[in-house]
Amino acid sequence: MTRILIPSIIEPQGASTRLEIVDDIIYTGTAVPGSFTADPVWLITKLDATDGGEYPELHPDGKASFTNIWDDRVSLIYS
Repeated sequence: MTRILIPSIIEPQGASTRLEIVDDIIYTGTAVPGSFTADPVWLITKLDATDGGEYPELHPDGKASFTNIWDDRVSLIYS
């Protein structure tokens, strides 16, 4: 398993951002500046490249909202 975790890749417009790559899965997260990874304030996106085709953006429960916990990104259900 290849795992790359970049705690803070860019701070666009003052946002806190996270990026994690695990094999063919990419997780990105955005939250307000200074947010802790355990706070329920993250917009999390999952890109799944395992099938080699298009990489649709998936969100927890199918909702692109700032209500998720970055630490829970792997266990969330995406659609």
